[in-house]
Amino acid sequence: MVGVMVGTKRFLDRISHLGDSVVADGGHATVSVPPYMETESRRILDYVPAVSSRTGLLVVALLSWVDVSFAALLALEGLGPARTQFLGTYAGMLFLSLALTVLAYTAYFVPSITVAETRDH
Repeated sequence: MVGVMVGTKRFLDRISHLGDSVVADGGHATVSVPPYMETESRRILDYVPAVSSRTGLLVVALLSWVDVSFAALLALEGLGPARTQFLGTYAGMLFLSLALTVLAYTAYFVPSITVAETRDH
């Protein structure tokens, strides 16, 4: 499980950091960010915008289709007369494909932001 989590993190870092950082010297982003991201006690260290490529859209669309397919197979198997043959297989593949859909969406459409915050101790 730890290996899967490490591999997922490395995949996200490799895919989502394809562009250059858009934070200028001094920690102020050159793009508009929500006002809660930059305050007097918080500054942006690194901001890499989302890739938002056609490949990402295709991957998310394909994985969404796979999600719907496994959900339909699971529903049909659950409503069928046998009800036990492939329920675990379809449920496992549905959850795996949902996890991959979230991973692909995060990698291609969510920006990477690193924030530093000043704290009083």
